[in-house]
Amino acid sequence: MKKNNKSMVNEDRLFSLLPFFFDKPDNVYVELAQNAQRAGARNLQITLKESKLTVFDDGMGTDNAEALVTLADSNWTDEVEKSQCPAGWGLFFLVCISEKVTFKSRFGSISFDCNVYLNNAEYRGSVLDMICTVDHTAGGFYAEAYLKEGIAGKMARAEQKLCYFPLDITFNGSPVKKESLDEKYAAYPLKTQYQGNVVLIDPKTFRKWPNITVIWYGIYIGEDRWTSNHMAIDVTCGTPLTPVLPYRHAVKEDDKLDDFREFCRAKVVEYCTAMINNSPEGMRDDEIIKLMETMSAVATLEELGNLKRFFVSTREPYYNSEAYADSEARDVLVKKDSAPLSNEIVFLYLCSGETKTEVEDIDDALTLPAGTITSVECNSNAPLWMKEKVMDKEIIIEIHRNPGDGVSYNYSWQRAVIKSEKEIKVLALVNGSCEGTIYYADTPEEFYEIQDAVFAQKIFGSSAESVGRKIGNTWET
Repeated sequence: MKKNNKSMVNEDRLFSLLPFFFDKPDNVYVELAQNAQRAGARNLQITLKESKLTVFDDGMGTDNAEALVTLADSNWTDEVEKSQCPAGWGLFFLVCISEKVTFKSRFGSISFDCNVYLNNAEYRGSVLDMICTVDHTAGGFYAEAYLKEGIAGKMARAEQKLCYFPLDITFNGSPVKKESLDEKYAAYPLKTQYQGNVVLIDPKTFRKWPNITVIWYGIYIGEDRWTSNHMAIDVTCGTPLTPVLPYRHAVKEDDKLDDFREFCRAKVVEYCTAMINNSPEGMRDDEIIKLMETMSAVATLEELGNLKRFFVSTREPYYNSEAYADSEARDVLVKKDSAPLSNEIVFLYLCSGETKTEVEDIDDALTLPAGTITSVECNSNAPLWMKEKVMDKEIIIEIHRNPGDGVSYNYSWQRAVIKSEKEIKVLALVNGSCEGTIYYADTPEEFYEIQDAVFAQKIFGSSAESVGRKIGNTWET
């Protein structure tokens, strides 16, 4: 078969479309700082005045001008090539937003028209002939660019893009304030290392797919730098993750990311288990429960089994003085060796003579005095011993009515014998704004025990007069 030596890249089209590859012009600061850092610079000076951008770093510079003007080429050390995988696109960002650029380093200097360079193959091919050795410099790297119209106004701020680079950087003569992950996430109690890189994690908010902040050799990678992320890694050596080339705005979803997530998950489980089983003195119950919620979200059943205590949610399903049904829910810590817990389930019957009728849908209608019934709910992903500890218990309540022993005043009020293993003197079955019955054992005043709950859960803002009429301290029925 005849070998085809034709290039499989449409070079002219690629270069003409390059300006559309770059979105935010101020991201060019990152590319310039990245190059300085790779060159071993300690200082980087950036100046933007009107439409003129100048950059100088004191790194080793380069004697290879060809690498500067060749797309996807680079001239970095083997160490940089291996750990950072340079894409060779950085300076082309500057070319695409500029009318004219000048580069100076150990090779000398070179200046060219950016628009012609991107759109004329013959001009690109002769650009190296423009090298001038008169301005040969001893080291470092200098770039000068005259930006296209309107670009400078979008590049006024460099500080937020450059604060994580390990360089002393000035922008328009003022030092760029440095930041570090240790400072930003100082409140995160879990600090560790992954392949030689610092990792910080917040165990209380960590979930199966946690938000992640990555500092990649000075470049910030994240969904939103102002969002509270749950783990962060400061990459200063190796390639523990795979930033998406060429601009490293995101981390690739690959085996490396999966391995890192699993590393963090295992560390979180180890931390939470230690804190739950041996909490430091003064640690609040709600803080411990936060860690238990994390374990419920990320731990395996075997890992959950190592916990010596866990939590359940308890509430009174038939008494709540607040307008929202779950507002009275309360999380309770339970030890592994404690007694079983009873999840009380009510079955309600209306009795008249020999007739006994079960009342259905009581969850939407029944109100009982505070402390009568307690439900216990275990998290779906809880230790097996915790699930086995919660036992359902049936509570039977019978209302024995005496025909004619009651009156109606919007709602029906009826004296009745209330039989149950629980002591109950009053209850309400309210199904709507004007439908329902208040059952009381002795006097209507017993309604005071449940009136707040009836109003909050069933009547929603109706006045007391809609249930009964009070004269002095007596309810008229």
